[in-house]
Formats: sequence, C-alpha cells, structure tokens
Amino acid sequence: PVRYVPLFGTTRYDVSKERDDEVSFAEQVEVMGELIKAGKIRHWGLSNETPFGVCEFARVCDALGVPRPVSVQNSYSLLQRSDETGLVEAMRRLDVGYLPYSPLSAGVLSGKYRGLQTPPAGSRMELFQGYMDRYLKSQAPASVDRYCDVAAQFGLSPSQLAIAFCASRPFVASTIIGATSMEQLRDNIAGFNVEWNDEMEAAVAAVFESYPDPWRMLVRDGG
Repeated sequence: PVRYVPLFGTTRYDVSKERDDEVSFAEQVEVMGELIKAGKIRHWGLSNETPFGVCEFARVCDALGVPRPVSVQNSYSLLQRSDETGLVEAMRRLDVGYLPYSPLSAGVLSGKYRGLQTPPAGSRMELFQGYMDRYLKSQAPASVDRYCDVAAQFGLSPSQLAIAFCASRPFVASTIIGATSMEQLRDNIAGFNVEWNDEMEAAVAAVFESYPDPWRMLVRDGG
C-alpha cells in the first residue's frame, strides 16, 4: 500500500510511521476506473492489505461508481495465519477473493532447512542477509519440525501439506506458488490434489495451538 501499514516487522500500529505523502484511496480508485474504461484491465486487486484498507477501497469504489477490487494477495501459510483474525471476515463480507502468497513461508515449510545452522548455497535464506539468523532465533524451526511430522503421518511431502492447507481454506480463491526447479513445481502442484480431511485439520490445529505465530515467537536467549 502507498501508506504505512504494520504488516512487516512489528504488527503493532506505530503512529510515528504514518506518512504525509500517501496517495488517497480516491485517487487510486479513480485511476483503476480509468484503466477499466480504457479496456486496459478487466479487474484489479490489492496486495499486503489490511481490513481497514479493503473496507475503505470498497467504500470509495461504491461512492465513485468503480468496480471493487476482486482480490487481495497477502502472505499466508501454516506459519503465518494472522489474516484469519480480521481480514478474512472483511473479504467474505465484501466478496473479495484471497490469494495467499508464500504458502511455504519463504521455503522453510518445504523442510529443506531442517537441522541446518547455515543456509544452502543459492537458497532464499542465503540471498537475504540475516534471514537465517532470524529464523533460527524464532520458534519457526520447531514448528516446521512438527508440521513435517504431520506431513509424514499422512504420506505427504512437507510442501504438499503446506499447499494443501492453503487450498483447503474456504476463503482462499487460489494459491500463488513459486519454484526454481521442475521437481519443486511437481511437488507443489501435487499439493493441490490432496483431499483435505478432518484428521489433517485436527493434526494441523494441534501444532497451531502450540505455535500460533512461530516467526515472532523467540526461543529462549534467541533475541
């Protein structure tokens, strides 16, 4: 968004970070309306949005006679479910589709970092400085271990479980995946063919109860 939103780093709203140069909702909606009228786009969507943002865009669209956004793409995975506490309700009420990105949570839900203290060459954890340290200082590795065990329990790869979880949410319209090899792509696609059941839901819920926000839960003496 072209305004301050507390989605990265701390999730607490910091009034000192509000921006004077933010572009108004009305200006953005007017541009979308012009693009639709010109035939350059058919639909439009939002990314990294909040419940307030989605509701305000819808309100302004209705006031200006512009079609509402049809989707929101936000980070969502077994390790990042904060949107369930507010955004999901807003989208359901406004008939806006949810498009999770990073369903493998920066790749860690694939299990490829299990037991490692340094990231593999060329991996995302290596490319982004400090990412691995942040990961290791959180409860994410312990959470990933539990989810990997759940995947094995149902004869799935960790990636397949993570993607099947996203695809099984009733508020998810589609899930955005990414792969750097055909092997990864095949594994990811297989996740969409998993028939989610009550036993899987219960197993995931048990892990979630212990690790509701693992990326932000620090290990003892971890930081």
